[in-house]
Amino acid sequence: VAEFNRIAPNQAWLERHAPEFARAARWIVGERAKTMQVPGNGPKPPEYGLAPPYNLADWGAYAYYFAGNGYFYAGLKGAADLLKQAGHPDAEAFEREAAEFRQSILDAFRWSQGRTPVRPLLDGTWVPASPSQVHVHGSTIDYFFESDSGRCQGYDVELGSHHLVPQGVIGLA
Repeated sequence: VAEFNRIAPNQAWLERHAPEFARAARWIVGERAKTMQVPGNGPKPPEYGLAPPYNLADWGAYAYYFAGNGYFYAGLKGAADLLKQAGHPDAEAFEREAAEFRQSILDAFRWSQGRTPVRPLLDGTWVPASPSQVHVHGSTIDYFFESDSGRCQGYDVELGSHHLVPQGVIGLA
C-alpha cells in the first residue's frame, strides 16, 4: 500500500484508512514483543525482536526466516510512512519501532552469517554465506534432508535472505 501511495497519492483515502494501517502496525509490534525476552541474566538470544517462529511455503518448518521478517519490517516501515503522511499521532513511534526491527533483523542475520561456513565462488574466492533462517547455518537441505520430499534446498532461494535487499533491511553499498 505504501508503494502504491508513492505512485498514486490520495490524501483523503490515506487519512480515511490510517486507523487500519495503525492497527496492522500495532499487530507487528505486538508480535515482535513476544520474542523480546532475555533468559535469566544471559545475553539477548539471536532471535530477539524478530517475529515469532512461523511457517513459510508449503512445509511444516516453523522458524525465524529472514525473508518473512523482512516483509514484516517493510510492512511496519510502510505503515509508519503512511501514518506520517496522514498526520497520525503514532507515526513517529512506529518509525522508531521499524528502525529497531530493522536492527534486530540485521543483528540476527550477522549472528547467523558468522556461524555459517563461507562459500566458494567460481573464480576461487570465498564469500560469506547468506543463511535463510536464524538457526540454520548452512543450506536448508543440510538441516531438513528428509523434509518436504527433498525439495527444501529451493527454500534458500525462494525464502532466502537476499530478500532483505529489496525490503530495505540491507542497503546496497
